[in-house]
Amino acid sequence: MNSRSRFAAACLLIAALPSAWAAAATTGSTQPKSASGAGGATAASSADGSSGLEVVVVTAERRSENLQHAALSITALSGDEIADTGKVSLDTALSGVAAVRIQGASNGAQIYIRGVGSNADSQLGDPAVNLNFDGIYQAETEAAMAGLYDVQRIEVLRGPQGTLYGRNATAGAVNVVTNDPTHDLGGYVNIQGGNYAALTTEAAGNIPLTENAALRIAFSSQRHDGYLSNGNDDLNSTSGRLKLLVEPVEHLRMLFAGEYTHIRDNGFGTVEAPLSKSDPYASSNPAGYRAINAWSAHTQIDYGLDWATLTLEAGHNDFVKDEANVLLAGPSVPDHRTGSQNTVEIRAASADSSRVKWVGGLYYLNDDEFKSWVPSFINVAPIPPSNPELRFAGTQSYATFANVTVPLTEWLRVTGGIRYTHDKKTATYVYTDGSGTPNVNAADTWDSVTYKGEVEADLTANSLAYAQVSSGFKAGGFAQQFPAGAYNPERLTAYEVGSKNTFLDNRLTVNGSAFYYDYKEYQASYPDIVGGSFAIVTSNAATATLYGADVEAHWRATPDDTFGISASYLHTKFGKFVYTSILSGATDHSDQTLPQSPELSGDVSYEHVFELAEGSVITAHVNAHLSDGYWTTVERTPDAYQPAFTRTDAYLMYQPAEGNWNVRVFVNNIEDTPVRTLGLANPFDSVLMLAAPRVFGVGAGVKF
Repeated sequence: MNSRSRFAAACLLIAALPSAWAAAATTGSTQPKSASGAGGATAASSADGSSGLEVVVVTAERRSENLQHAALSITALSGDEIADTGKVSLDTALSGVAAVRIQGASNGAQIYIRGVGSNADSQLGDPAVNLNFDGIYQAETEAAMAGLYDVQRIEVLRGPQGTLYGRNATAGAVNVVTNDPTHDLGGYVNIQGGNYAALTTEAAGNIPLTENAALRIAFSSQRHDGYLSNGNDDLNSTSGRLKLLVEPVEHLRMLFAGEYTHIRDNGFGTVEAPLSKSDPYASSNPAGYRAINAWSAHTQIDYGLDWATLTLEAGHNDFVKDEANVLLAGPSVPDHRTGSQNTVEIRAASADSSRVKWVGGLYYLNDDEFKSWVPSFINVAPIPPSNPELRFAGTQSYATFANVTVPLTEWLRVTGGIRYTHDKKTATYVYTDGSGTPNVNAADTWDSVTYKGEVEADLTANSLAYAQVSSGFKAGGFAQQFPAGAYNPERLTAYEVGSKNTFLDNRLTVNGSAFYYDYKEYQASYPDIVGGSFAIVTSNAATATLYGADVEAHWRATPDDTFGISASYLHTKFGKFVYTSILSGATDHSDQTLPQSPELSGDVSYEHVFELAEGSVITAHVNAHLSDGYWTTVERTPDAYQPAFTRTDAYLMYQPAEGNWNVRVFVNNIEDTPVRTLGLANPFDSVLMLAAPRVFGVGAGVKF
């Protein structure tokens, strides 16, 4: 069976799921099409009085709706679910989500979804996943990846989201939503400790100020010793967030927020290559140095009219980073980096009561990054940098967008969306040889139109099917070392069919999707020598083809037993992709698989609640992630390949019958599997980065 036949078969299978399952299952009560509020989850009850699965409300499509009625491939993780597992960072929280991979990088991990992502530094290139914290796009991911606290939920959207999320959403989007203030006095405190001298504290307090105003204060500190033998891959961060909610008159809601994060540790590190079987986390490099100060402020103002809600969303981010890390350049050559980002979005969305659902708006982004020295990935003292070298990169982006869903009948709807984006990028290359040669300035602009067309149908009261075509766009950029050259934008067109199904009085959900991606100008980054210095170069692959399928199911078999399974099949292949480098000469990657693309991967979970005589409960949870082998980068060096592996996490939690507190023990990566996240080769050494080893600990929390 050829590739097109396999994809067609997957599409037919997904399309047939709703009717097949509906015929085989007992139909449950009809759930509402949408839910009010900003998000969260509420418990559902089945007809026999037992509790069903949670009804999760998401805002992925810029409106509140039941996840089971959102016609796209999406996974939502609750904040409590993340906290119970002992996972305290975004990359670990996403480690079990189907079709998602996290790649290590020198300046913050990069997210891949369905084989689409980017391993370029944020100054050298854009991510392919649109990462948002409380609705604000994050161009700089390092501080955002450092830690999670006071989180309400995380939404993972698979597939290009170019219409609503714009540029750099070719792979999808990840939305981190933190808790807003409410008018109830209360809060919580969590603390956990574990191996590697880990200690995490988290607290939040909700303070009603007046009947129209409330304040929420949240704080977190996280630390652990280095996972590597030299002390690198440690963490020492402190964060605080303040949110003020003001509702001065009816229909007007104003939210103001500010956040500060300080990180002072050794930073990321690399291990010995080839990977040591006796001690995979051994590293002979000197310990590094990393200091980050990041500030952010954002506001969201909503005003409700009879026919629409008007929204203003604005954010400002600043960060300063000082680093001396052998992953980059050696402790003798520190890197000083600053950045500033401003975003504004103005939009209008249809009222909840409207039969025609629509949203439209305007968007603006300005992002500037400066460096006093441009790092490279070598593990030894650097050779002198080439001239000139990149010191400044700036981005300005403007967009306008609209998305409309029109009901044709009571059970059939069509959606059309379009977005126009204008990007301008500038760069300044500085000569450092003292020759007095003037700086070199570069600039380029790109225009893009992304779109979405979709048909969705309610096949039964609890089964939704959809078919869509959508597109994504990622801007071009400039090289690390001039005159290595600029690279072109990449564009992706996706075709997808899917279904979402709820059975047995909301005790069983089964969702599936099949997709085909037509990829143009894929941006691939690889090491090279430019002007006598090691550098990361980006080239465009002419084409790439991806197709596959995702399935996700949750079953609450009894009030005390819940099963979960997610599985992803992914086929990827470059079209014509040939480049010439000093390191490897003429290199032909044509017909090879894309990085971070295991053919088969998935996650299985089981949870049981033990009810004790006095009314207290013990919850036992275990989940295992399984993955085929895959390449971590486009290079085909031995250290770049991650063999097939399993990684199992578990926790045990006690909650008393009375009192809002709990204690828990957890262990993640029980197998202690050394999972490669990045493998690069250069003429001096190899760069090999690993995910976290086995970590375990105990935690306690109280709500008041």
